Amino acid sequence: PLAVSVSGRALTVTLGTGPGTAQVETAVVSGNVFANGLLNVTVTAAAVTGSPLSIPVSLTTTQTTPDLIAAAIRSALAARAALTEAYTVAGSGTAITLTRKTLASNDTTLNISWGSSVAGVTALANSLNTTPGLSPSDITSTSAQIRQAIQASPAASALVSVAHASGNDGNGTVTTMPVTNLSGGQDGKLRGYGYFLIPQVPTSGQTLLTSPILSGSVLLEEKP
Repeated sequence: PLAVSVSGRALTVTLGTGPGTAQVETAVVSGNVFANGLLNVTVTAAAVTGSPLSIPVSLTTTQTTPDLIAAAIRSALAARAALTEAYTVAGSGTAITLTRKTLASNDTTLNISWGSSVAGVTALANSLNTTPGLSPSDITSTSAQIRQAIQASPAASALVSVAHASGNDGNGTVTTMPVTNLSGGQDGKLRGYGYFLIPQVPTSGQTLLTSPILSGSVLLEEKP
């Protein structure tokens, strides 16, 4: 779970992770077979040995609906061992789905496509990443959740103030960065706060002499 802890002046945020999610890719068939032929289906996936795979699907004019074409494609894909080692082939109607058998980070290379080698069957260049994959170690925390957790901790909120940078609405998961001391403030500007107790406010090059004591607060900002 997302957690915030403070030890002295060290603030530690432990980012949350989830149980993992199996990636699902979906391709949808459209068109009808006007003439017998071979439809060359290409499956690309980082987890598949020999990727990209070229899988020929024999189609005939008896496959008069997109549902029948999709069933033929599913059958051909399910017969390729290199593919089924990593993915379960399924789907219904006009849809063909590949579901990752292991919980792993989303594979952005995963794709199902085919050309227009069979008359009447509409070519498909890109399939849909209907369910992005997540491994159990993938971060699920958003910046909005992190901000809320820091603000909810009395020890942390006494140490720092927290806000989203310009243009950041807090949505989407965050990425990890090297552990460092705070190196920036609002909009990347480093600010220092403090108090002064000096005999007088000096001008440039002036040496302070005995005078009534002045005190106040000061805000230091880094120069552009």
